[in-house]
Amino acid sequence: MKAAIIFHFTGEKLSPDTIRVGELAALLEAIEDSLSAVVIAQHPTLTKENLLIGLSSIKPGSIQLEFSTKLPEIVVPAFRQISQSIRSGTFSQLPPPSYPAFERITGFLRKNQAQADLIVSNGKRKTLATIPSDFEVPKSNYIEGHTTIYGTLVRVGGVEPKAEIKTVNERTIFCPFPRELASQLGGLLYQEVGVTGQAKWDSTTYQLVEFRIQGLTAYQQTSISQAFAELRELAGKYYDSVDDVTGYVKELRKG
Repeated sequence: MKAAIIFHFTGEKLSPDTIRVGELAALLEAIEDSLSAVVIAQHPTLTKENLLIGLSSIKPGSIQLEFSTKLPEIVVPAFRQISQSIRSGTFSQLPPPSYPAFERITGFLRKNQAQADLIVSNGKRKTLATIPSDFEVPKSNYIEGHTTIYGTLVRVGGVEPKAEIKTVNERTIFCPFPRELASQLGGLLYQEVGVTGQAKWDSTTYQLVEFRIQGLTAYQQTSISQAFAELRELAGKYYDSVDDVTGYVKELRKG
C-alpha cells in the first residue's frame, strides 16, 4: 500500500459545503506548491509534472484532503520534513521558496479559525504535526529588485496563473504572472524564454524566494552558429578597417 498524505482541517464552521470552490482550489494549490518547493530544492531536476501530487479524496470531518503521488519515496520524506519544521517552529531546514505557500495555508486557517493536522497514512494513520490558527510562518529579511530570468517554460496555468520555469542552472521556479500574458506564455511552452519582473531574494542565503513575471524579453532560442552569424552581421562593420581583428581584441583585453 502506498503512503497517503493527509491535510485534515478542522473548525466549528468548516466543511466542504461552506468553502467556495475558488478558495478550496487556492488551498490545494498552496499545498502542492509547499510540497513541490521542498522536494525540488532537494531534487532540482524534478518538476511538478514528475511529482504529480494529486488529490485522491475529500472525506467527511470538516475538510480532509488526501493526496497521492507518483513518487512517494521522495514526497513523503519531504512531508515529514515539513511536519518536523512545524513542530519545532523553525523553518531553517526548509527552502525559502516554500514560505509563500505556507503563508497562504496559514492565511486560510486564520480566516476560518481552523487548525490543520498533517497526517501520513500507510495502513495506519499517524499525525505528524498540527498547525494552529495562530501559527506564524517565520519571517525572513528580503532583498527586492527587478531582474530577468532565462530558462525553459515547463508549465503555465493555475488558479493564480503561474509559469513553471526550469532555469539555465537547472533550478525550477514558479512565477505568478498577469492574466494578459497567458496567451503569449502559452504559445512558448517547452521553449527557452526570457522573462522580466520583480524578484525577492533571501538576504542571508541570496536564494531567489519569489519572482513575479511582468513581461517577456525579445529573446529567441537559436543555435550557437546562428548567434555568431547574427553578431558578425551586427558588429562586423566596425572591424572593416582593422587588418588583424584577433590581435586588436587581444590588445583590448590587456587594457
